[in-house]
Amino acid sequence: YTDLFVRSESMKAMTKARLAITLSKLAVFENPKASLEQYPTDSEVAAEVLWQAHMIGDIENKSVLDLGCGSGILGLGAGLLGAPHITMIDKDHSALQIAKNNQSKLESEGLLVNNPIGSKISLMELPIEEYKGAFDVVIMNPPFGTRKEHADKIFVEKAMECAKTIYSFHKSSTLPFLRKLVESN
Repeated sequence: YTDLFVRSESMKAMTKARLAITLSKLAVFENPKASLEQYPTDSEVAAEVLWQAHMIGDIENKSVLDLGCGSGILGLGAGLLGAPHITMIDKDHSALQIAKNNQSKLESEGLLVNNPIGSKISLMELPIEEYKGAFDVVIMNPPFGTRKEHADKIFVEKAMECAKTIYSFHKSSTLPFLRKLVESN
Protein backbone atom coordinates (compact mmCIF):
# COMPACT_ATOMS: atom_id res chain seq x y z
CA TYR A 1 0.00 0.00 0.00
CA THR A 2 2.79 2.44 0.86
CA ASP A 3 4.61 1.71 -2.43
CA LEU A 4 1.45 2.38 -4.42
CA PHE A 5 0.89 5.63 -2.56
CA VAL A 6 4.48 6.76 -3.22
CA ARG A 7 4.06 5.90 -6.90
CA SER A 8 0.82 7.82 -7.12
CA GLU A 9 2.31 10.89 -5.47
CA SER A 10 5.50 10.83 -7.57
CA MET A 11 3.53 10.44 -10.82
CA LYS A 12 1.32 13.40 -9.90
CA ALA A 13 4.42 15.50 -9.37
CA MET A 14 5.90 14.69 -12.82
CA THR A 15 4.95 17.45 -15.20
CA LYS A 16 6.35 18.15 -18.63
CA ALA A 17 8.39 21.01 -17.16
CA ARG A 18 9.74 18.83 -14.35
CA LEU A 19 10.57 16.11 -16.87
CA ALA A 20 12.55 18.59 -19.00
CA ILE A 21 14.41 19.90 -15.95
CA THR A 22 15.21 16.40 -14.71
CA LEU A 23 16.44 15.32 -18.14
CA SER A 24 18.56 18.49 -18.44
CA LYS A 25 20.53 17.40 -15.38
CA LEU A 26 21.63 14.09 -16.92
CA ALA A 27 25.22 13.67 -18.07
CA VAL A 28 25.96 13.81 -21.79
CA PHE A 29 28.93 12.80 -23.95
CA GLU A 30 32.19 14.45 -22.98
CA ASN A 31 33.97 13.14 -26.09
CA PRO A 32 31.32 12.28 -28.67
CA LYS A 33 32.43 9.94 -31.44
CA ALA A 34 31.85 11.62 -34.80
CA SER A 35 31.97 8.27 -36.60
CA LEU A 36 28.91 7.16 -34.58
CA GLU A 37 27.22 10.55 -34.98
CA GLN A 38 26.94 10.88 -31.22
CA TYR A 39 25.32 14.07 -30.04
CA PRO A 40 23.17 14.83 -27.03
CA THR A 41 19.41 14.86 -27.44
CA ASP A 42 18.10 18.21 -26.25
CA SER A 43 16.26 17.79 -22.95
CA GLU A 44 13.39 20.09 -24.00
CA VAL A 45 12.87 18.16 -27.24
CA ALA A 46 13.10 14.82 -25.44
CA ALA A 47 10.60 15.98 -22.81
CA GLU A 48 8.17 17.25 -25.47
CA VAL A 49 8.19 13.98 -27.44
CA LEU A 50 8.05 11.78 -24.34
CA TRP A 51 5.27 13.88 -22.80
CA GLN A 52 3.17 13.69 -25.97
CA ALA A 53 3.71 9.91 -26.14
CA HIS A 54 2.77 9.66 -22.47
CA MET A 55 -0.38 11.73 -22.92
CA ILE A 56 -1.69 9.42 -25.66
CA GLY A 57 -0.91 6.28 -23.65
CA ASP A 58 2.31 5.13 -25.29
CA ILE A 59 4.60 5.21 -22.22
CA GLU A 60 2.97 4.33 -18.90
CA ASN A 61 2.69 0.55 -18.43
CA LYS A 62 4.36 -0.06 -21.80
CA SER A 63 7.58 -1.89 -22.63
CA VAL A 64 9.97 0.57 -24.29
CA LEU A 65 13.04 -0.02 -26.45
CA ASP A 66 15.61 2.78 -26.90
CA LEU A 67 17.82 1.94 -29.89
CA GLY A 68 21.21 3.66 -29.93
CA CYS A 69 20.44 5.00 -26.47
CA GLY A 70 23.58 7.08 -26.03
CA SER A 71 23.39 8.73 -22.62
CA GLY A 72 19.93 7.25 -22.02
CA ILE A 73 17.81 10.39 -22.05
CA LEU A 74 14.89 8.85 -23.97
CA GLY A 75 14.78 5.47 -22.22
CA LEU A 76 15.24 6.98 -18.79
CA GLY A 77 12.67 9.66 -19.58
CA ALA A 78 10.20 6.88 -20.43
CA GLY A 79 10.98 5.36 -17.04
CA LEU A 80 10.25 8.67 -15.34
CA LEU A 81 6.82 8.62 -16.99
CA GLY A 82 5.89 5.11 -15.90
CA ALA A 83 7.32 2.61 -18.38
CA PRO A 84 7.89 -0.51 -16.25
CA HIS A 85 10.24 -2.28 -18.69
CA ILE A 86 12.88 -0.41 -20.67
CA THR A 87 15.68 -1.85 -22.77
CA MET A 88 18.41 0.52 -23.88
CA ILE A 89 20.85 -0.64 -26.55
CA ASP A 90 24.07 0.94 -27.81
CA LYS A 91 27.19 -0.52 -29.32
CA ASP A 92 29.43 2.03 -27.61
CA HIS A 93 30.66 1.01 -24.16
CA SER A 94 31.35 4.57 -23.03
CA ALA A 95 27.83 5.70 -24.03
CA LEU A 96 26.32 2.86 -22.01
CA GLN A 97 28.45 3.82 -19.02
CA ILE A 98 27.00 7.34 -19.16
CA ALA A 99 23.48 5.86 -19.41
CA LYS A 100 24.17 3.56 -16.46
CA ASN A 101 25.46 6.49 -14.38
CA ASN A 102 22.38 8.53 -15.31
CA GLN A 103 20.14 5.62 -14.31
CA SER A 104 21.93 5.34 -10.95
CA LYS A 105 21.53 9.09 -10.38
CA LEU A 106 17.77 8.95 -11.02
CA GLU A 107 17.37 5.85 -8.86
CA SER A 108 19.30 7.43 -5.99
CA GLU A 109 16.94 10.42 -6.20
CA GLY A 110 13.95 8.05 -6.01
CA LEU A 111 12.68 9.10 -9.43
CA LEU A 112 12.60 5.72 -11.18
CA VAL A 113 10.18 4.05 -8.78
CA ASN A 114 7.30 3.71 -11.22
CA ASN A 115 5.57 0.67 -9.77
CA PRO A 116 5.74 -1.33 -6.55
CA ILE A 117 8.76 -3.29 -7.81
CA GLY A 118 10.43 -0.39 -9.65
CA SER A 119 11.26 -0.08 -13.33
CA LYS A 120 13.26 -2.87 -14.89
CA ILE A 121 15.89 -1.20 -17.03
CA SER A 122 18.22 -3.33 -19.11
CA LEU A 123 21.28 -1.86 -20.78
CA MET A 124 22.81 -3.91 -23.57
CA GLU A 125 26.07 -3.37 -25.41
CA LEU A 126 25.67 -4.71 -28.92
CA PRO A 127 25.03 -3.58 -32.47
CA ILE A 128 21.30 -3.09 -32.93
CA GLU A 129 21.29 -5.49 -35.89
CA GLU A 130 21.94 -8.34 -33.45
CA TYR A 131 19.07 -7.55 -31.10
CA LYS A 132 15.87 -9.61 -31.14
CA GLY A 133 12.84 -8.69 -29.07
CA ALA A 134 9.29 -7.40 -29.04
CA PHE A 135 8.16 -4.18 -27.38
CA ASP A 136 5.12 -1.96 -27.19
CA VAL A 137 7.07 1.15 -28.21
CA VAL A 138 10.43 2.09 -29.71
CA ILE A 139 11.78 5.56 -29.08
CA MET A 140 15.07 6.57 -30.64
CA ASN A 141 17.26 9.35 -31.92
CA PRO A 142 19.30 7.50 -34.56
CA PRO A 143 22.27 8.83 -36.52
CA PHE A 144 21.06 11.29 -39.15
CA GLY A 145 23.40 9.99 -41.83
CA THR A 146 25.73 12.97 -42.02
CA ARG A 147 28.79 10.66 -41.97
CA LYS A 148 27.23 7.67 -43.70
CA GLU A 149 24.23 8.14 -45.96
CA HIS A 150 21.04 6.52 -44.66
CA ALA A 151 22.70 5.47 -41.39
CA ASP A 152 19.24 5.76 -39.88
CA LYS A 153 17.86 3.01 -42.15
CA ILE A 154 19.05 0.12 -39.97
CA PHE A 155 17.51 1.78 -36.92
CA VAL A 156 14.14 2.24 -38.61
CA GLU A 157 14.16 -1.33 -39.91
CA LYS A 158 15.00 -2.73 -36.45
CA ALA A 159 12.36 -0.51 -34.84
CA MET A 160 9.70 -1.83 -37.25
CA GLU A 161 10.81 -5.37 -36.45
CA CYS A 162 10.47 -4.79 -32.69
CA ALA A 163 7.33 -2.65 -32.26
CA LYS A 164 4.26 -1.25 -33.96
CA THR A 165 4.59 2.15 -32.28
CA ILE A 166 7.77 4.08 -33.08
CA TYR A 167 8.97 7.54 -32.13
CA SER A 168 12.09 8.53 -34.03
CA PHE A 169 13.97 11.78 -34.68
CA HIS A 170 15.17 12.53 -38.22
CA LYS A 171 16.22 15.40 -40.43
CA SER A 172 13.27 16.73 -42.41
CA SER A 173 15.28 16.34 -45.63
CA THR A 174 15.16 12.55 -45.18
CA LEU A 175 11.35 12.40 -45.08
CA PRO A 176 10.92 11.11 -48.68
CA PHE A 177 13.46 8.34 -48.04
CA LEU A 178 11.79 7.40 -44.74
CA ARG A 179 8.32 7.32 -46.30
CA LYS A 180 9.52 4.88 -48.98
CA LEU A 181 11.26 2.74 -46.36
CA VAL A 182 8.20 2.53 -44.14
CA GLU A 183 5.82 1.91 -47.04
CA SER A 184 8.02 -0.93 -48.36
CA ASN A 185 7.92 -2.59 -44.96
